[in-house]
Amino acid sequence: MNISVKNLTKVYGNTEYGVRALNNVSFEIPDKQFISVTGPSGSGKSTLLHLLGGIETPTSGTVFYGEEDIYTLDDKRLSEIRCKKIGFVFQFYNLIPELTAHENIILPLLIDKKKVDKDYLDEIVKTLGISDRLKHLPSQMSGGQQQRVAIARALINNPEVLLCDEPTGNLDTKSGTEVIELLKKAHEVFGKTVIIVTHDPKVADYTKRRIQISDGEIISDDFRH
Repeated sequence: MNISVKNLTKVYGNTEYGVRALNNVSFEIPDKQFISVTGPSGSGKSTLLHLLGGIETPTSGTVFYGEEDIYTLDDKRLSEIRCKKIGFVFQFYNLIPELTAHENIILPLLIDKKKVDKDYLDEIVKTLGISDRLKHLPSQMSGGQQQRVAIARALINNPEVLLCDEPTGNLDTKSGTEVIELLKKAHEVFGKTVIIVTHDPKVADYTKRRIQISDGEIISDDFRH
């Protein structure tokens, strides 16, 4: 599924005197790309990710998923896209402490009253290397293991797009590298479009395309082979 960002602007507060987090940003993301969005703190990169995910509403401009302008959709259809087309991975794992890894992973399916595809679940946890952690509570796992569970949870609905906001920001260097390798696998093995927001140039080096943002505007958009 192609993603098209058109003239996206986000102003917090009064339009004239507020904080302009994004300023007239436009770009295209073809299906199944592996992309990083980089920039310093306050550059607008997380705001862009939130707008791509329909979590926030732009001041002007829009985002197309395929042929659908997500900001002209009613709440029900936008919720469907967020649940079925998009998986979210955040810096903080947002796992429920009282649930096991397995229960945290399948929670989106239970909320949506969907049946668990055991073969797909097995493939996810095997690929992410957490088959032996499924009965563990979050408190019994390392930060890297918890982030793997969070990635599995993001994949369980078989979305077309993974949106990742500083997914290594709460991890040590070794665990962070492992998580980026796993996101790369999600791109390659499961055919997902993966968009990673990061301030770390080493993380961006793993991706095939790097979009750099400064003061709410794109200053470079580089492709690598």
